[in-house]
Amino acid sequence: MPAQTVLEELTRNELTHEHVQQRVDEWAKRIEALYREVESWLPRGWTARRGASVAMHEELMRKMAVEPRQLPTLELVHDGAVRVKLRPYGLWIIGTNGRIDLVKGQQRYFLLDHAGTFEAADWHVASASARRDSKPFDGAWLRAMLAA
Repeated sequence: MPAQTVLEELTRNELTHEHVQQRVDEWAKRIEALYREVESWLPRGWTARRGASVAMHEELMRKMAVEPRQLPTLELVHDGAVRVKLRPYGLWIIGTNGRIDLVKGQQRYFLLDHAGTFEAADWHVASASARRDSKPFDGAWLRAMLAA
């Protein structure tokens, strides 16, 4: 299937159990790859660890009889305390190819994959208060956010 948007995917008549299962599997792989990348970007004094997993069982999964999936969360630790949490929010989000919430204290950000379906991830970040104003999510952004 060629790359497409979530909206195009959701309006197709030929969605199958297998397609939805592939999307869930691919989402889990993108999350793991993102977490590895985040870990590699951490400045000195910061560590990462897996937090409690969250259940994924979105409407399309239920409709197509795809079993719930446990997805990992990521905690960023500094001076022995969890300072930042990354938590998968959802895969089928109109306008993105998945969203992960990043929380630091009272600050909340959305990590949004701008890639098409089954394309390589293209992560962007936006403040929850200005979600349409996204910028590329990279190590420089993460380190600046951690330092603030």
